[in-house]
Amino acid sequence: MLLQNSTEVLFSLCVKLTFDTGETKVVTVNTDDYLLLKFNYDGSKYSRACRVVDIVPVMLTTQPISYTATLVVDCSTKFQAERLRVAAKDILNIKKVSKDYVDSLAPEYTITEDMFDGDYIPATPSEIYMIPGINAGGVEFARILR
Repeated sequence: MLLQNSTEVLFSLCVKLTFDTGETKVVTVNTDDYLLLKFNYDGSKYSRACRVVDIVPVMLTTQPISYTATLVVDCSTKFQAERLRVAAKDILNIKKVSKDYVDSLAPEYTITEDMFDGDYIPATPSEIYMIPGINAGGVEFARILR
């Protein structure tokens, strides 16, 4: 006899961006992923480091019916305060990163265009204790690889 049936529908979002340079970027986004995200929001363009809180499916009233999604992202530095809803169509650039990558951007969390492509070498913080090993034992900088 069945005692319990627990089912769950899980969503992910596959983002495929094609740029005027001929480059195509394909990123699969899941809940709890960390991203560098460039997007349109309320008529302005933003670049933020964020954590994906939820992926909400959206049914479009087209014929035939089609689907898209909205990302609920937390762009606060503590990842608990600034939650935004970003429609998939409003994503302008995206890069999946690790929590350590985002932490390396502290305390300003400034995102620049070059961070979306290739390696990124974070600036060495003045407080050496923030990144153990920098300026110690001959290590002058750290490189974060994607």
